[in-house]
Amino acid sequence: MNKYSEKQLEIADGEELDESLYGDIKIYYCFIKYFKDRRYVNYATMKTNLLIMIIIFLLLPSVNWAADPFSFDQREAMLNISLYSTVDLLGYLYSSNMIDALEVDQIEALSEKDVPFFDRWSNKEYASQYDYLSSYLVAVSLLPPLYYAGIDGFFGWENILVVSEILTAQLALANWTKYLTLRTRPYLYHDNYKIKPGIESRFSFYSAHTSTAFSMAVFNHYYQHHASYRNEKKIWLGYLLAFGVAGCRVAAGKHFFSDVAAGAAAGSLVSYYISRLRSAPGKSQVFIKDNYLGVSWSLP
Repeated sequence: MNKYSEKQLEIADGEELDESLYGDIKIYYCFIKYFKDRRYVNYATMKTNLLIMIIIFLLLPSVNWAADPFSFDQREAMLNISLYSTVDLLGYLYSSNMIDALEVDQIEALSEKDVPFFDRWSNKEYASQYDYLSSYLVAVSLLPPLYYAGIDGFFGWENILVVSEILTAQLALANWTKYLTLRTRPYLYHDNYKIKPGIESRFSFYSAHTSTAFSMAVFNHYYQHHASYRNEKKIWLGYLLAFGVAGCRVAAGKHFFSDVAAGAAAGSLVSYYISRLRSAPGKSQVFIKDNYLGVSWSLP
């Protein structure tokens, strides 16, 4: 005699989803409650678990638990972070000892005719409010990786390492580009510039603020793309924030259009390359989707 009552529900062992949904084949298994034969689930237990899921979604309507999208040698990542940080520090020492600020006569000799025609429209006076706002927006762009690290629990440390590697690599590249190009910032082309020019006024190309914001936007996009429950709003919000940083840098008179365009490209490429390098195809993910818990596998 079957020990299960009529109220017990038979569930399939697996369900294959449309391949176009996430770009690769993902097989989903019900994770509510398995018995030894993996065919029957207790009806009362299922109701209890569904009630728990409803409470979670009421408290956290945008929850996205996609664990461990990365897999790599953590020692290698930490060595790379140390290397990029050292390169950046050497650049700072180089700029402090080898680069001089512009003299007054050099500033007076500057002419807007020296600015490429495609950048002349973005030649703005210094505006401190936009300068500060861009820095605040960059700080906000760093919050999603910390959020993902928190919801990933045990795997959060891997997310932090990937983000740290991205940040140190793109900052070292941006700063060394500034030290080697020595492009004058837009506000120096105006007679009534409001800040005292130092060597920082020669570091216009390219925008490190924009590079950082776009690197985090691409990381956010990459993470969401490989999550079991993709959230389009979070992806576009990251890019909207990055474009806001770029606009503020131009409005502040700190960068020309080409500076922020190059920063966006560099930050995006570095972020995508490192995220792809540290990705984990074929690894399992734990998630909450719709009204059930689940586990997925991305088949290589």
